[in-house]
Amino acid sequence: MRSWPWIILVAAWGACAVAPARAEDAPPARSPGKLLPVPTVEDQANAEKLVKEVLAAEYAQKTPAARIALARKLMELSADTSGEPAGRYVLFREARDAFHQGGDYAGMVGAIDGMSTLFSIDVRAEKLAGLSKAATGPGLTADAAKSVVEALLSLTAEAQAAEDHDGAVKAATQAEAIARRGGDAGLRVRATERLADAKRGAADHAAYQAAVERLRAEPGNAAARLAAGKYLCFSRQDWARGLPMLAEGSDGRLKSLAATELDPAATVDGRLETANGWASVAEQQSGAAKLAVQRHAIELYARLVPELVGLRKSLAQQRLAALTAAVTGAGKTAPAGGGPAAVVRGAPVDPKALRLVGTTAPQKGGIVAIALSADGSTLLVGDEKQIRTYNARTGAPKATIDAHGGKVVSLAISRDGKRLASGGADKVVKIWNLDSGREHKVMPGHPGSPNALAFSADGQTLATAGDTVRLIDPAGGTERFAFTLPTAGGGTFVRAVDVSADGKLVAMAVRAPQGGTTVNLYDAGQNEPRVKWPGHDIVRFSPSGKHVAAGPAKNNGAVGVYDLATKGLVFETPAHGAKVRCAAFSPDGGVLVTGGEDKTVKLLEGATGKLVATQSVPATVVAVTFSQDGSALAVALDDKTVQVYAKK
Repeated sequence: MRSWPWIILVAAWGACAVAPARAEDAPPARSPGKLLPVPTVEDQANAEKLVKEVLAAEYAQKTPAARIALARKLMELSADTSGEPAGRYVLFREARDAFHQGGDYAGMVGAIDGMSTLFSIDVRAEKLAGLSKAATGPGLTADAAKSVVEALLSLTAEAQAAEDHDGAVKAATQAEAIARRGGDAGLRVRATERLADAKRGAADHAAYQAAVERLRAEPGNAAARLAAGKYLCFSRQDWARGLPMLAEGSDGRLKSLAATELDPAATVDGRLETANGWASVAEQQSGAAKLAVQRHAIELYARLVPELVGLRKSLAQQRLAALTAAVTGAGKTAPAGGGPAAVVRGAPVDPKALRLVGTTAPQKGGIVAIALSADGSTLLVGDEKQIRTYNARTGAPKATIDAHGGKVVSLAISRDGKRLASGGADKVVKIWNLDSGREHKVMPGHPGSPNALAFSADGQTLATAGDTVRLIDPAGGTERFAFTLPTAGGGTFVRAVDVSADGKLVAMAVRAPQGGTTVNLYDAGQNEPRVKWPGHDIVRFSPSGKHVAAGPAKNNGAVGVYDLATKGLVFETPAHGAKVRCAAFSPDGGVLVTGGEDKTVKLLEGATGKLVATQSVPATVVAVTFSQDGSALAVALDDKTVQVYAKK
């Protein structure tokens, strides 16, 4: 990004004040992890005057479109770290207000997120105040009302994840009231469910706090242990802390299930009965509690299946598949609860409706790893040693995570939106809990740099690609299988990897010492490849599990799509004007996207390869990815920026 607008602002500031001549006179730097105080009213007034002088022409335009354009300009300027703190605060503040005036409420929330990365503000209170003001303002259109409701529902989830249950109920109440006035029946149902879930969460948290107080006086009180255990497991999904509570609680069934699960000497039969028991308990729950118990049962079944044989294995696989389908909803969002919605296939994507909505500031290093949250609201970018997060709809920065001891080279998000996997040049793979933002598992000593990562559809297997491909249990961090490549050693490495929708197939692009690259298709857990497609270093399974895209094809600007049953070529995509670098299917499989060195993104029909649209971009495309709900497409460029496209 060019920095000249800040030079103008600093020069203007110099007309009113003496510019710092020494390093110690420079604007105070923010210490890592420490937020700056909100600038004084006087400092804000001075900065506001300068901003409005520099952008006088933009401020003079009052139409909604002009206000949004002004807001985006202000957000662009706010990303320049050389600015005075007061100036940056005012830029965020003015962008927030301009987005509001233009009716872009997702942008308004993004500006508040950006402000919260630098300044000590009550971010959720700021968002709620802004969205409430929008909801009660005159001339709220149906589309704008829907945007406000969506933002309030996201805010509800944020508050629930932070255990701010009062804030969650307030946001959900506002969302439900606005949705009730609108004509979108589906949105009205979602808002009503979210409000009910927020109220349940608040009641459960109050019961948990009461139980904790009671346990201080009566450590052995079984009823209090039950209440605390149910909250930790069913509401917070903290089974490590909750199971010991349930094992000493007053509910006989839950007590037995928890005790068996905690018993290291439990037999395979006992563990299978425990998984069956939790699946049964899930059916008696609703909302977020049902989803939490279903996910727990899925984890237990997934760990058991490799140890079972015969009919018991078949039965466990059937129950695992049924639970996974229930959780992922085959394209429907899961019941409202804390954290991102669980999605396997999103709503159909209309390529012609996608528009550029946000662009990040340039990263420090070249970008090779990007990911989008399940609901398309957050963009994650791998930088030098950090994972940087952004508001996907505005490009505004949200947070920076110190992740690895070397460059972050790969990212993947599980399809339920609960886990993030990251790989670093330090040969470490990490699993992160996206609800809490904390590390879940750290796995050092990866065989080679983990160039690519891919979750199975049920989230129970993570494939990591380096000098070979490993299949890992993301819950426990243990290795299930490591492929022995035909040309292992001597410079062989894997450039890309993917897992089929049913988890039964693994495809990898293997780079040989002599320089050739081949896509190999394997049965999971088997070392003999089913088929090899030479000359390819891109690989992506279709969501249907029937096809695999591999590129470049014979023409190095195209991608070939192969039938997994016949192994034959189904079609070849329209060629880019230069080498194709990346490809991705939309979650519903209806769209295939390719990006190339010709500075274009091609959007194609996923079933036929027919070209639907071509989007020109400023630089070579190095990575593309969809959010799991299909609402957003991220495009990483070799100018170190990421663009996000969504339906406006």
